[in-house]
Amino acid sequence: MKTKTAKTISALLALLVLVFTGSAAAFAVCAETSEKCGDDLTWTLDSQGTLTVSGNGDMYDYSSYVNVPWHQSRKAIKKVVIENGVTSIGGNAFYECDGLLSVTILQSVRSVGKYAFCGCTALSSVTVPSEVTEIGEYAFGYYHHIEEECIYDKEYDAYGLRIIEEDRKIEGFKILCRAGSKGEEYAAGNGIDYEIIDANVSVSETPSTTEPRQSARITQPSVTPKTGDNGIYMLILVSGLSLAAMLVVKRIKEQ
Repeated sequence: MKTKTAKTISALLALLVLVFTGSAAAFAVCAETSEKCGDDLTWTLDSQGTLTVSGNGDMYDYSSYVNVPWHQSRKAIKKVVIENGVTSIGGNAFYECDGLLSVTILQSVRSVGKYAFCGCTALSSVTVPSEVTEIGEYAFGYYHHIEEECIYDKEYDAYGLRIIEEDRKIEGFKILCRAGSKGEEYAAGNGIDYEIIDANVSVSETPSTTEPRQSARITQPSVTPKTGDNGIYMLILVSGLSLAAMLVVKRIKEQ
């Protein structure tokens, strides 16, 4: 009887695993094949890594990059094409697409949301059409850096982690733009290299990167580290101290 019951339980567990796996796979497929990124915009990602946004109107503005429909495929994106008819690029749209090598933004685009291309560390340049009239903070040429440092806190008599978050510039990144354009204003205001292109040169004729960078090259922080209220670094107490740390604490107490 026990053997029969055990076999029944095993069979049920196996069935549950199959159902769960199938549901997860179905969810993943659904997420990957979603084609809408605006009320009247669609997107496709081909086998070569080219993501194309087409249609008419604004792209959705995403509060977080995890909400972007191509988030799960972002590592596979090598090229982005924003076709004519698209009037905006949403915030966080291509955040941390760190394999992205080339971006084509056509003249219908009027605004680029904040953090739209932040973290695209393989991208060496982007051409910003003169028709763009609004560029959000950290849209181009930045990546988000998080640093953790073990420190001793006298008030709590314990060790913890000091966490510093900052948006840093990607060294060597360049904006190609027209003189007097929003692209030039953004580049100059953020201390990003830029190059003025001839008014007779079309967007499609401007150069793009073909060789990926190995990694982002760190420059000096562009903003003050986020340290919490009243300038105090956020401290996360470590509950499980290692033996070495406990010995250090003991020595401090004895002094």
